[in-house]
Amino acid sequence: MNFIIEKFLKEKSEELSFIEIKGDASLNIDNYHLPNEGLHVPILTKELAENIKKNNPDEVITVAAIVRGMIYTIGIDSSFKYLNEYKGFLYGFDSKIEDYILYKGSKYLEEGKLLDGVIYFKALATINPINIKGTLNYAAAVAKYADEKLVSKLKQAKIFKREAKEKLEDLLNEGADEPLIYYHLAYLYRSEKQFVKAKKTAEIYLELSDRDILKDNMIILLREIKDLAIYEEGYEAILAGKPQIGVEILEELLDDYKEWWNLLFFLGLGNRMLKNYKDAINYFEGVLELQENQIDTLVELGLSYSGINEFEKAKECFISAIRVGGDNSEILCNLAMVYLELGKLEEADECLKKSMELKPNDEITQLCYKKLQEKKKSKNNTI
Repeated sequence: MNFIIEKFLKEKSEELSFIEIKGDASLNIDNYHLPNEGLHVPILTKELAENIKKNNPDEVITVAAIVRGMIYTIGIDSSFKYLNEYKGFLYGFDSKIEDYILYKGSKYLEEGKLLDGVIYFKALATINPINIKGTLNYAAAVAKYADEKLVSKLKQAKIFKREAKEKLEDLLNEGADEPLIYYHLAYLYRSEKQFVKAKKTAEIYLELSDRDILKDNMIILLREIKDLAIYEEGYEAILAGKPQIGVEILEELLDDYKEWWNLLFFLGLGNRMLKNYKDAINYFEGVLELQENQIDTLVELGLSYSGINEFEKAKECFISAIRVGGDNSEILCNLAMVYLELGKLEEADECLKKSMELKPNDEITQLCYKKLQEKKKSKNNTI
């Protein structure tokens, strides 16, 4: 099993001390024998120091301390060179070692020691990848750590949440039958603004679970994301080339969100794609009242005005977009085509030359330039 957060845990290895146990040492573990050459084993440095203070030689290095050190080491580094030997040691010490790791990891979470909990659950997921509870608790702990401890470290938090999401999705793909997987995924999808997925996942959890408290949480989540899920479904339909469907979906939200500029933008985009240019213009102008100089909206408004042959207004929109965002190959081409319609061939030529400087091999620019040359040739023939 791969762990994408492992690089963030490696520094925790500084909390470990390693000692060498000789091959003939007696550990009193019935189901495990040390290698003939002996074995380097880890102990948490803090625990080792506390044991030394007791001044009892028999309590300095105990099997229990070694077990805790091995679990911690495996949780930090899933490819540690003595991994298989440590696994044999752990299962030899206690055939139910997985239950102990689950218990101890949960205890750490209760005590607010989130990273220690993550490390313990990660160790369990490493020694037994098919232990559903181990992977589930690992993913949940990673997500919790991201939410509570990485608030100011957005990039790292994103990696931790990706780890949690992927591990939970892996469980579902492997056929795991555990409602809590859907519970945690619903929150992770919401944090990624995948509202449709979050909604569907929350609904599945409500169908499967009998935990009233957690079901209440899902009901609250559904209330929060209901309209966001509708919005996502609508704009994705428009971006997928299905404007009729998308516009109908988004119109459901219009009465309650008249000042949500993103909603107005996609309603404008959908209507422009449907060639309902006047409706599109109204929506885009509404966006600009809320978000003055929003570049994408200025461009779309220009295209909409072009659709009804209002080329002077289209020209002003494209010029405004360039003034706000600087020269842009696509916008320059749009402006050039408007100048072409207005018969201003020199201005069109200037725009296309700028566009070619930005993107010399751009096909759209080349097509526009070809159209300009044809227009010039036609004009010369007329003269």
